[in-house]
Amino acid sequence: MENGRTSFPFPYQPYSIQEQFMQALYRTLDQGKVGIFESPTGTGKSLSLICGALSWLTDFEEKKKQEADALLQQGQSALCSSAAQSSDNSSAAEPDWITDFVQKKAERDLVSKLKERRGNKTEEERRTA
Repeated sequence: MENGRTSFPFPYQPYSIQEQFMQALYRTLDQGKVGIFESPTGTGKSLSLICGALSWLTDFEEKKKQEADALLQQGQSALCSSAAQSSDNSSAAEPDWITDFVQKKAERDLVSKLKERRGNKTEEERRTA
């Protein structure tokens, strides 16, 4: 499957119509679209909706956490490299205020990226509310 999940936490073996419903729901949510779903009476729409939506939400939160962790890792790498660079520069007789500026700039850039990510997240939350 190109975009989505192939299995969902379901309390019993789902029928194919339930699996199709959950996959279509997951794809729709993942793409940020609006969907209108219908299914005959007694096909388990409510349970399919709950399982599909909660699966997407769990995956979405995990993906956002991984992105934030990667961003923090990048920031820490940048801070470490700027600290190493400042120690190299200090041996080249750079004034302390320059090395401090370089380090603080790396910190500001990291904070700025995190705020931008957080802003994007709140914008997505507002759209989905």
